[in-house]
Amino acid sequence: MELLKSQRAEIAKVLAESGLSPREFIWEDIKDAQSLVHAKTKYYFTFDRFKDDDQGSLIWECVFSPGPEELEGYDYASSWYGVSSIFTEWVKRLKAEVEAEDPWAEVEEEFAGEWTTSNEKFTVTEIKKLDARLDEIKAYLLEHADDNEKTKKSIETGIEELKSSARAIGKKDWAMMFAGWFFTQCADWAVSQVHWQHVVTLLLKSTKTFLLQS
Repeated sequence: MELLKSQRAEIAKVLAESGLSPREFIWEDIKDAQSLVHAKTKYYFTFDRFKDDDQGSLIWECVFSPGPEELEGYDYASSWYGVSSIFTEWVKRLKAEVEAEDPWAEVEEEFAGEWTTSNEKFTVTEIKKLDARLDEIKAYLLEHADDNEKTKKSIETGIEELKSSARAIGKKDWAMMFAGWFFTQCADWAVSQVHWQHVVTLLLKSTKTFLLQS
């Protein structure tokens, strides 16, 4: 299926009116459908038509990402006017996603590939420094996380387990353990992303020499 020139022109107009440039997109043919893809994010809107078995009429099928509440969604329309409305709403969602800041990206970047590859054990001096940093992180989390006993207990237990593990496993394994704890359990403590970034800063304040690659 190929869109009419007038339909493609309307699509370009909707994009331009939203502040998005048609140059940011590419057209791809997928079987009998046409898909408009945002080149940078890979979000897309696919236009397709099929014959309704009950009515015998042609129905527009729109498959798109992002959806209203999920990564992918779909909708149907009996006319191009309906498709145009669905597309306009998708463009609004796309623009919001394109412009949204991702505070997690900076945090994940801190953990992505710069950790030490050495799995030798921590020295006594390094453990003392690590314990001090973990105590500081614990105090910070207790101050900023949800104020309930379950959360406080979880934070205190997690920090003590990290201290204990530092005395039993190698540096690389410990760094991976910390990252896993950081991104799973901590998500339940309702600490904002800005606070997450500060936790990483606290950890690395005096431990860079043995936790990060030189």
